[in-house]
Amino acid sequence: AAEFAKRLAAPIAARAREHMNAANLAQARLDLLGAEVRLIAAAVRFLEFANLVDVRGAIVEHPAIATLSAAWPTLSALNAEPWRSAPEVVDALCEVYTRSLLCAKTTAAPLLPHLLEALRDAFVAHLHPSCLDALAVAVEVFSAPDATTQPPGASRVHDPAIAESFANALLACAQAAHASLSRSPIAEQADVARATFELANKYALFAPDVLLKSPALQPLMGMACAAIGTNERDAVRAALGMMSALIEPGRRAGATATWQNGRVAVDAWVASAGGGENLVRAALLAGGDRCPRHLLRPVAQLLHAVRTRYGHNGGFHAWLSSVITDPSFPSPNDPCDDSVRRVFRELATREGDGSLPPQRWSAMVVDFFQICRREADKDALLAHQM
Repeated sequence: AAEFAKRLAAPIAARAREHMNAANLAQARLDLLGAEVRLIAAAVRFLEFANLVDVRGAIVEHPAIATLSAAWPTLSALNAEPWRSAPEVVDALCEVYTRSLLCAKTTAAPLLPHLLEALRDAFVAHLHPSCLDALAVAVEVFSAPDATTQPPGASRVHDPAIAESFANALLACAQAAHASLSRSPIAEQADVARATFELANKYALFAPDVLLKSPALQPLMGMACAAIGTNERDAVRAALGMMSALIEPGRRAGATATWQNGRVAVDAWVASAGGGENLVRAALLAGGDRCPRHLLRPVAQLLHAVRTRYGHNGGFHAWLSSVITDPSFPSPNDPCDDSVRRVFRELATREGDGSLPPQRWSAMVVDFFQICRREADKDALLAHQM
């Protein structure tokens, strides 16, 4: 199977090299070049094998890795300038890497350093979102729950060298994204923002020990907070998912040593000036006015996670009150009635026996958002007062 895979990829790689013979990037048929590279991805797609042992019991090379190795001279040339500046080429390359990782899984370890280096360098140089999407697949493939504890601990990348490679890739990509998103509005780079937050979310789920120790963590949280305040659908969705995963990783994950010891950095960002208060402000303004309607519930669930983790003593009540008591909330052109804001504040900050259960609390917040948007009558909050 491995030899057949190599023979299958060889003519495709040869045709791709012919397209690379153009005098310069402007004269190259990038659409055809990208199509040839995607053919390699299509060939790899069906090369997932559960049993890689021959009749003599010896382990054989995975066909997906054989295909990638045979095409690597061509792929590595495309990983360099000027080809990696072209989205058509890089998106196709990332599809090859993603298909190879999904088929070969951890048997791709020998090629992983080269893949991570290629993805990192292409993103840092040209900010292709597809590089981060492929990196997110890689971190998921190479993670596994910590089986040394009972119950099993949080997922992590067990090989220290591979974990360090993932940490370096995350830091470099996050720094490049932060620099770019700081220079121009998120609306102009919505897909970069979306890919950045989805990558961080994958790290939170599959390699939290890497993310929680990374110097990139707090800048990522700051970027996500800023993105929540925009009306970019995919960027807002990804930012909400990332922040929710960091603040409330789930009962089982949150009880592990990884999260118990590592979330100090998350708490430090929330407690810092411009951290938790700005997050609550951004979420309330997003729900009340700015974000796409289908994201109202994720916004409410993020607010509930912040309330659960940072309740009265942690500052949540003060943060919420400082936003809601503003007479111009959520918009100076169409403010919410004072009576509605008072009722919402009382319901949202209730403690003890009068506190609403989690699902009802989130539903109450969604009803409040709909009142702010003039999609529901102010009486929608009456049922939550009973």
